[in-house]
Amino acid sequence: MHKFLVNLIAGILLSVCILSITPVNAEVNLPPSFFEYTINHNNNPSDGYFYMEPSNFDRRQGGGNQFSATMNNEGDVVWFFKDSRRLVPFFDLGKMIVRYQEGDIDDIMVMNIADYTVDAIVAPELYDGELSLDGHDFFLNEDGSQWYELREMVPFDMSSIYEGGDPDAVLRAFVFQKVDAEGNVVWEWHSIDYLDEIQILEADERYIDFTSSEIDYLHTNAIRETMDGNVIVSNRSMSEILKLKVGAGDGYEDGDIMWRFGGGLGNQFTFVGDQGDSMFFLQHDVVELENGNITVFDNGNFHEVPKTYIREYELDTDAMTATLIYKWTHPDSVVWSDHAGGTRKLANDNWVVGWGGVNEGGTSTVTEVNNDGDIEWDLTFDFIEDAAGSDYPESYRAFKSETIGVAANPYVCLDVDGNVGTITCNWFGNESDVASYNVYMGTEAEPNDLEGNTETGYLDVTFDFDTEFFIRIKAVDADGNEISDFSNIVTVSVMNAVGDDEANTRPNEFLLSQNYPNPF
Repeated sequence: MHKFLVNLIAGILLSVCILSITPVNAEVNLPPSFFEYTINHNNNPSDGYFYMEPSNFDRRQGGGNQFSATMNNEGDVVWFFKDSRRLVPFFDLGKMIVRYQEGDIDDIMVMNIADYTVDAIVAPELYDGELSLDGHDFFLNEDGSQWYELREMVPFDMSSIYEGGDPDAVLRAFVFQKVDAEGNVVWEWHSIDYLDEIQILEADERYIDFTSSEIDYLHTNAIRETMDGNVIVSNRSMSEILKLKVGAGDGYEDGDIMWRFGGGLGNQFTFVGDQGDSMFFLQHDVVELENGNITVFDNGNFHEVPKTYIREYELDTDAMTATLIYKWTHPDSVVWSDHAGGTRKLANDNWVVGWGGVNEGGTSTVTEVNNDGDIEWDLTFDFIEDAAGSDYPESYRAFKSETIGVAANPYVCLDVDGNVGTITCNWFGNESDVASYNVYMGTEAEPNDLEGNTETGYLDVTFDFDTEFFIRIKAVDADGNEISDFSNIVTVSVMNAVGDDEANTRPNEFLLSQNYPNPF
């Protein structure tokens, strides 16, 4: 069995959720690769902590920095997580979901926010490799059940339905699965079985090239379980939200499409309210509110003037009308966010917006706005200057949490330049107890060799070439006593096939291992 998976399974046995409802006022050590930022507005934001995902990760080209971070209203980062992929947090449950890929392993890990151990590993049902896991979104219920998305690559003769289409094309179809807490599939839906209801050519030709060899006719980017036990899905390529029936009842068969709603060709609703600009296009993210209304992050690529909005609709499924309740866009900076992004409506009717990938016109990354359209809080992550030119960091998601956890164990991350690395040490929520950190590094999977001690939380180290190193830390008090268990483990390998001045660094990985000794 793969050593990573062995460590994960061991970690499950010792995983204990320790979350505090006490707000944390922490001075966190931010790694050198964390983005500089500016608070543009701080007027009267709601209580709680902003969650955001600052990233300049280019999903099309690869590379970049990917963070998840929680920030208080004063703009202080109080928790973060660095990785090469997005995660989906569920702060009210004290959990986060991370997709892990290495070689043939493609699993879902449900992690404990407090101590970074693993509560569950879910291996999706891939049917002998016919399906692959899609990492756009996950949904976790309190009972431990989960929703996730899979991709199904299906050969299809596009020339049979579109002039100039590729007879050897491949459709990127989607499969949705719900699993119980033990990872057993309890519900499944294949889009390829519903081509009569969701026709390929209903995708927006301004977005999809029907002559290409691979047709992403759905591109689902959000999945949510509804209060009535069914599921809604954001279908970006068709500019619509789908509601799917889970189980037979109320006049529907299991898997029936209950309705289609949006600015695309498959829309079944009449828009009421802001006529002429009430529809949404190429949306990213959808949420059902407790009152049954639907919120949408409208990327708005195909408005007459491309513009991004957050929207709330009241759906009448008897009259098949969609009444626009709320619409807002940033008046100062963001004009068009052409991809990613999302919004959450808070209990006090304020909205938190993560603007995704800003295409033009401004740089706001995260905003809180009230229901009257007044900006309460606004943050910009600064430009990145690199060899490829300036880039906007984006936030794939953003919302607000009433509380965050006090970490049971320290957290270590690593930035590497050539064969020199900067180790950054934190113990979130326990900063007042820590005088320094002991850094352990070696070539064994669970290193016990002391590399050094740091009172600043940072330690620079030089790595030998062509060698895999493992790093973990412990917190130390003012009397020199180690007062924590080991942290997570990061690994790094610096490859040097040509010469020292032409070294290539393999990106460091996030590694989970058994806590020892077990403090619980």
